[in-house]
Amino acid sequence: MPIPDPIPADLSVQLEALCARFGRLSDLMTQKLLRSMDSVRLEDEDSVLDRLNRAEKRGTIDSAAEWREIRELRNQIAYEYVIGDLRELFEALIRLTPVLLRTVEQLMPDCPPRTGDTEPEVEPDRH
Repeated sequence: MPIPDPIPADLSVQLEALCARFGRLSDLMTQKLLRSMDSVRLEDEDSVLDRLNRAEKRGTIDSAAEWREIRELRNQIAYEYVIGDLRELFEALIRLTPVLLRTVEQLMPDCPPRTGDTEPEVEPDRH
């Protein structure tokens, strides 16, 4: 989707909201979900790139290269080091959002449903 020049104010607000949500979701996926999946498999704690390569190898994500792009875009958003035209950032965001959402959809069947905000009850030791 080409971004018009100049970017209309209402579209700018929507794209900025998408940036924030994209950044949070991609961070949650790479820093929490993929890390947890590695932890369950007793994988060593190492770099995000290693985590992405393992996720691709086991089929959790379709492409580690696409996720590296997602991670780089997330870093640009989070640390606000966009150089040049914001339209390029927004176009990359629109191009990579389906990759992020497709991964979420693929992982949903593997995630247990959430039943509430409370911790599970633990029976006290009866020894």
